[in-house]
Amino acid sequence: MGFSTQLEEQVRAVVEGGAPDCGDGLSHGELRSVLDGNDVHRTLSHMASLGVLQRLIPEFGLLLHRVPTDRVHEFTIGEHSLLVLRKLEEMRAEKETLYSGVWQSIRDPAALYFAALMHDVGKI
Repeated sequence: MGFSTQLEEQVRAVVEGGAPDCGDGLSHGELRSVLDGNDVHRTLSHMASLGVLQRLIPEFGLLLHRVPTDRVHEFTIGEHSLLVLRKLEEMRAEKETLYSGVWQSIRDPAALYFAALMHDVGKI
């Protein structure tokens, strides 16, 4: 998901409050549509890079900058949570494996993606 440089600058200005009062423009319904869509990892990662995800879920913003205390971790807690989403999408795409049967039994994949995104929120 690539945005033009100009659009990214406009989004950042709105998120950082540098634009005239135009309302929040963010809703949990829109987050739900992202979680229900394709490329969940890529979309939410891009939203995080623009500051949109942190505006919608302030707790996640704290996770993005939280470094785990043990040095074996390569990523911040928030980055790790986003990578979990990528792994779930990879598992969902696999055909003819155990995962394909498991995915067919999940009634609400968006809830699973949200749980994965927020699974480490207790670390803040």
